[in-house]
Amino acid sequence: MPIKIIRESEFSKMPWKNGGGSSYEIYRLPATSDYWDFRVSIAEVNSDGPFSLFPNCERFLMLLSDNGMHLKSNELNHSLLKIYDHLYFSGDLKITASLENGPNRDFNVIWNKDKFIVEISIKTGAFQENFEQMLLYAHNGEGSINGEKFTQGDAVLCKNQSASVNISGEILLIKFRAS
Repeated sequence: MPIKIIRESEFSKMPWKNGGGSSYEIYRLPATSDYWDFRVSIAEVNSDGPFSLFPNCERFLMLLSDNGMHLKSNELNHSLLKIYDHLYFSGDLKITASLENGPNRDFNVIWNKDKFIVEISIKTGAFQENFEQMLLYAHNGEGSINGEKFTQGDAVLCKNQSASVNISGEILLIKFRAS
């Protein structure tokens, strides 16, 4: 598969599983099923409330705004206060979120822990990557990958190739492969 740039305008607005809001889905596997094993999305969180449950899944949540959010369950008590604060946690946890200073925007990766191995990092500048599958999200900046340009808000999907990436600003890099 060649490099595929997914423009922000192409993200699909999807209702939350618990009915409490919606997310902008960037990518999921499988792409055509109601059930998925890997999903990347951005959520607009406008009020306090429970998280959706995703049994047998791992979750990654990162703030994309500075308003702050407190996450609480019987097993977890954690505050995300500023942009790029993040947390890995089990999709089995019954978590309630409380907003600190108003609405938030957050970046989410959810995957079936029996089917995928996932690595997530923030990258800047120029770098080389070799990967089975990779998704970049240009949160704060723009750049190019193997000469193809992307802008702020875009996502870039790549499979089974080496990539030369140049960035102005920060991107989120999600590398994933079958376990």
